[in-house]
Amino acid sequence: MSADAGDTFNPFNLEPQIYKDMSFSALVAELLKRLEETTKVRRRYYETRRAASTRWIFGSRTFLAVSGALAFLLTAAATALQLNPEFVPWSGRALIVALVIYALMGAVAFYDRTTDTASAYFRYVIAILSIRDLWTKLQFEVLKELEKVRKASDVQAAEAAARDQIFVLAEAYCSDLDKITSVEATEWRTEFQTSMGQLEEAAKRGSEDVAKRIEDYAKVAQKAAADAKATAETLRPGQINLTVKGNFDGEVAVLVDGAEVARSTGNTIAVDNVRVGARKVMARGSVGGKRIEASLMIDVKPGVQQVELSF
Repeated sequence: MSADAGDTFNPFNLEPQIYKDMSFSALVAELLKRLEETTKVRRRYYETRRAASTRWIFGSRTFLAVSGALAFLLTAAATALQLNPEFVPWSGRALIVALVIYALMGAVAFYDRTTDTASAYFRYVIAILSIRDLWTKLQFEVLKELEKVRKASDVQAAEAAARDQIFVLAEAYCSDLDKITSVEATEWRTEFQTSMGQLEEAAKRGSEDVAKRIEDYAKVAQKAAADAKATAETLRPGQINLTVKGNFDGEVAVLVDGAEVARSTGNTIAVDNVRVGARKVMARGSVGGKRIEASLMIDVKPGVQQVELSF
């Protein structure tokens, strides 16, 4: 990060040796100059970060407010549209859009909560205001000491006393300045640990929810596959190896549900493409000029099955 962004890690650079030969006025001027430089560096650190968070703070708030109002309006409109059967489809669409908006609002709020962007903005503002107040207080305290010197009858003694008091004030000021940074860092650490816990909990819940949904989808897919297989089995035709026992002259005709499907001079006849289900299978022939026939009700299943008929 550039030096212009400020810094809170470096301490106040006192360099005591440069003050030993300075006059009182030069000492005060130099000390205040160094304190002001340190104050600007600290303040710039928080100003830089506050400026970076400003757009998100006000932009996210505006987005959430507008989105919430729009989602509320869509929900109300969906309820009203349901009163007219012609507009029921539009009611469903309005509810879907409202649901998407609410999901976006939840995502924005979750991001802000887990990154502490909003709370960090206000931490920076409080730090800037605290630095302002400390600097104002220091200047007035130093002014009081200078006034004491100006009004003193013994200027040399007054300057010595003021010098010691200004050193005390400067030390206290630097200590208070460091406390602001320490307090802000402690709050940041607490919020960081809290957000990490929230992220961990969200990841755990999300993974469990996704795993459950995958399991549900797998069950649905398995059921769909089983149903498709059963449907395919139902649609697949059966094949019958029909054995005709008894004597007959010439050919024997095979009928399924009254329709002739095969004719053969042999006793074993293959009949294919028979629809599954309950079917009436008949063998019809003649012996000595007399017609003979035999029939049987069978449950035709997909695949090959054996059937016997006797004249």
